[in-house]
Amino acid sequence: MTDAREFRNALGRFATGVTIVTTRTPDGEPWGVTVNSFSSVSLEPRLVLWSLAKKSYSLEAFQKTGSFVIHVLAADQEHVSNRFARGAEGKFSGVPCTDASMARLSCQVAQRYSNAETRISMTAAITSSSWARSGTLTHRIGNPCSSTRETTRVPLTLLRSCQS
Repeated sequence: MTDAREFRNALGRFATGVTIVTTRTPDGEPWGVTVNSFSSVSLEPRLVLWSLAKKSYSLEAFQKTGSFVIHVLAADQEHVSNRFARGAEGKFSGVPCTDASMARLSCQVAQRYSNAETRISMTAAITSSSWARSGTLTHRIGNPCSSTRETTRVPLTLLRSCQS
């Protein structure tokens, strides 16, 4: 059997997109987190999923709401990813992530799943928008994702903090 480090290294070879997931708590407080565990599930019905570590500071805020907005980041938005990967203070100050992202999906929770470490939200995409931007912000451990201008490598330390 493969040890945990080797398993993590193997998974890290897959380039993954970086998103920001935002919501408002029942009191109206804006909340957001950097997420790289985003995936499309189906076109019909329109389903996507994303997950958050159970130890995440942001978990409670997202469990209290039934809707989110997923912002797919462009290659030049690493600064937005970094801002939303940190603690709660000042994430929304002067950051136009909603207007500048490559795509935006407004979603309603369809189903939630849990395992020992992660809370997965399967969501129905209610509305979607996309804009012409150059390249998607992606991450892959090791070598840069691609030799084209279509991708940007995000440091591993960023991904470790994405779930906080």
